[in-house]
Amino acid sequence: MRTPQHSPVSGKLAMVGKFLFAAAAVAALLNVYIYLNQKIAETQRQIRKTERVLHETEREIAQLRIQREQLMAWPHIKNMIARFDLKLHGPNPGQVATMSILTPDQAARIPLESVAAVRTPGSGVIRN
Repeated sequence: MRTPQHSPVSGKLAMVGKFLFAAAAVAALLNVYIYLNQKIAETQRQIRKTERVLHETEREIAQLRIQREQLMAWPHIKNMIARFDLKLHGPNPGQVATMSILTPDQAARIPLESVAAVRTPGSGVIRN
């Protein structure tokens, strides 16, 4: 049996085709490699920028906490009272209300009328 023989031109053409396919595959892989390296570099730059912003924000938060503590300190409050000449005084008796929490035994011994009454200074007892 005889094997069909290929012409020398078709053999060379097949070899050139294989070479071009291999070269195209290598070029495609190289492009993907370059593209991914660019994306990695961009992401690293963005991470560094975000870390810098986060660090600055944490410093601002720390400064605000310190400032809050300073503003809430009694010496500062006392100075502001003096600066704005606030005449602070105790509450009027009518501005004060008291509340008691009773145990079940105590509640059973106290008449309901005295629990439901509200006392205001100078006016006696007001019934609800």
